Amino acid sequence: MVKDENVAIVKEISDKFTNNSAVYFVQYHGLTVELITEFRAKLKAVGAEMKVYKNTFALIAIRQTREGVASQVEPLLKGPTAIVFSSKDAVATAKIVQEFSKKNDVAKIKCGILDSSFLTTAGVKELSMLPSRDVLIAQLLMLFNSPITGFANVLLGNIRELVYTLSAIKDQKQQQG
Repeated sequence: MVKDENVAIVKEISDKFTNNSAVYFVQYHGLTVELITEFRAKLKAVGAEMKVYKNTFALIAIRQTREGVASQVEPLLKGPTAIVFSSKDAVATAKIVQEFSKKNDVAKIKCGILDSSFLTTAGVKELSMLPSRDVLIAQLLMLFNSPITGFANVLLGNIRELVYTLSAIKDQKQQQG
């Protein structure tokens, strides 16, 4: 018989899978409390969170919400696994997870899920190399602004040339007279 408490936990995990666009699975065995606290603080700064659930509960939730990747995730959900949920910026979260994994040898990225796509460890590393959401928005705004800036520079170029020409004429007349 299924306990109501277990059903509630699976529902909580399912809700987190539904409400977050990116999910990363990290082996955390061997980490100190201080390192885990530091990791959680960095994740919180980018709007992500780390939770630890029983692997069986997580797998049931994955089957309910992201059925297409459940068979790929299942073999990797062995041993102590922390689940990092990211709803805002999947790339910034991937960067933090990757940096933490690189810095601490015992923390290993097992896999990830981005929307409905399965990410291997290498896929999470590649995702972490992309520019963050804020950088991409800044680049997009710069692209929108560049035609206007170019047009303004072209208009100012004629005026600038006129000023340079008048200045040269003035200098020439001062030298003559």
